[in-house]
Order: sequence, then C-alpha cells, then structure tokens
Amino acid sequence: MKILLLGGTGLIGTALARKLCQKGHTCSIPSRQSLLSKKATQGIRYIEFSFDSIPKLLSNHDIVINLIGENIMGLNLTKKKKQRLVSSRVSIAEHISSCLRKMKQPTKLWINASAIGFYDEYSRDVVDENSAAGTGFMSALCKAWEQPLQETDESPAKARLTRKVRLRIALVLSQEAGIFPKFVAAYKLGLGSLLGDGLQGFSWIHIDDLVAAILFIIETEAISGAVNLSSPQPLEQRVFSKTLAKLLNRPHILRIPNFLPRLLLGEMSSLLLQGVYVIPRKLTKHGFQYAYPRLIPALQNLLARRSLSKLSKAPIS
Repeated sequence: MKILLLGGTGLIGTALARKLCQKGHTCSIPSRQSLLSKKATQGIRYIEFSFDSIPKLLSNHDIVINLIGENIMGLNLTKKKKQRLVSSRVSIAEHISSCLRKMKQPTKLWINASAIGFYDEYSRDVVDENSAAGTGFMSALCKAWEQPLQETDESPAKARLTRKVRLRIALVLSQEAGIFPKFVAAYKLGLGSLLGDGLQGFSWIHIDDLVAAILFIIETEAISGAVNLSSPQPLEQRVFSKTLAKLLNRPHILRIPNFLPRLLLGEMSSLLLQGVYVIPRKLTKHGFQYAYPRLIPALQNLLARRSLSKLSKAPIS
C-alpha cells in the first residue's frame, strides 16, 4: 500500500519507514528542503512539505500516519513552550481531519500519534484504553492531540469510512536515540539513581515492538480508536533503574529527591516523577505477540546492539 508518513525522519518514523518498505509498502515522507535531494531507496521517497499539499497527498495514498510533534523534552514548560507543543501537534491533526471531511474518496486508514500522558499522573492503579484522562497539562495536550480524530467520526458518512487509530505511546527504548542512550551514559558514569521514591510507574516499549505493533494495526482492520503502545509489563521506576545498573555492572546508590527535578524542570518534572502503569489491553486482545514483553531481555538486546554499533564504527588499525 501507499503510505504517507508525516514525521518520518524522527526516531520512530525512521524505524517504521524501514520496516514498512521491507513489508512491500511504499512510503512518502514530507520533509525539509535539505532532504529532498535524497534518492528514493527501498520504497522511500522524500517530498516537499506544506499544509497546502496535504489534500492532494491524502488522495494519492491509502494510509496516513502522523507522528509530527515538537520534542517535549527540554527545559521548563514556559507558556511559549506549551503553545509550541500544542500547535505542533494539533494544527496538523486538525488539517488532516478537515481534508478527510471534504474528500470524495477518503483515505482508508489514519493513524495518529498520542502518548500515555493522556492518563492520570502518578496513579498506582493499572490503566488501559478505557481509563479516564488526567487533569494536568500533559493530559490536556494529549486530549487536544486526539480530538481531531474523534471529530472526524462525527462528520459526514464518507469521512467516517476512514479507520482511525490513536497511538498512546509509552517511553520508547531504542539504542539509536531517545532517552535510553542518555540513561546508559549516566549509569556508566556511576550516576544511576532513583528518581524520587522510585515507586512511580515506568511504562515502556522496545522500539522493535512499537514498529511491529503499528504494522499489526495496519493489518488488523478490527482495531480502531485509542491503542496503548506499551509493554504488557509496566513496572516501578526503581526496578528499571536497578536492573539497568546491574546489567551495566555499575553502582546504584544515588537518590534524586523530588524537589531537585521540580526546581530544575518545573512542570516537566512530572514526566520523571509521576509515572503511570499502562497495559496494552487492545493489542493483547487482538493477539499481538511481543518480541520483548519483559524488561531484562529488552535491555540486553539494546545493550548488545550498542556494542555492535560501536564496533562497526571503530577504526581498523
């Protein structure tokens, strides 16, 4: 199938595009001018991005996958930062929704990124796709991000023919980028530590399982609505921390008190201190098989990949 992949140059998009093409799909990736000169390889082509081009692009593709959103990690959540986080996610989703409502032959499937920040922060209860939204900024951001897909369901009949999936993505573990290499670097320096009391939920997913789950969703027409992309085994942050330290043969004696992340990061500290226990009930109900449902094999795999990557880059003497 022909797939329009928005946000296809980021961590998730790059891995997803590669796997989609291995499965025989073709991917069009709207991108910056600097990437337009790249030749199409293995079914991937880079095209110029503009809002005005979206209607035509949608009409020429069977599936649209939207992963666009400004990186949430960084300094404190200022008012301007919050506005950018919202606008970078909501504006493109609203535009896709508007285009689908006007199309004579709407796209078959629309997959849109969201996050597990949708749920209540620091809940000791296990949550699934039927759980209520939280009340903080992250919950409000995710609700606004998902709203255009739900509005399309209330639109004319033709637009409702598009199957819509909202991906509530957990913390993605990848050896290539994201937060995992930062964890490894800190732990190798002996800085592995508990964050707060360490009892907050740590919901995660291996990058391979995330990509495989998206392909599974594409192939499983019965799946629609919100879908949690997370490991079936969420755990406490202290378990993750101690496990990684043990695998790296590094000490785990530090504890970062709650006030320090709050002082340095303000509201952003909730991402570290107020985790939630998320389970992927919809994926497991439909029979999705995880390659890495448990933490230790997942971490062992990622650490082995990092070692191989370093060896391949080492100069030959």
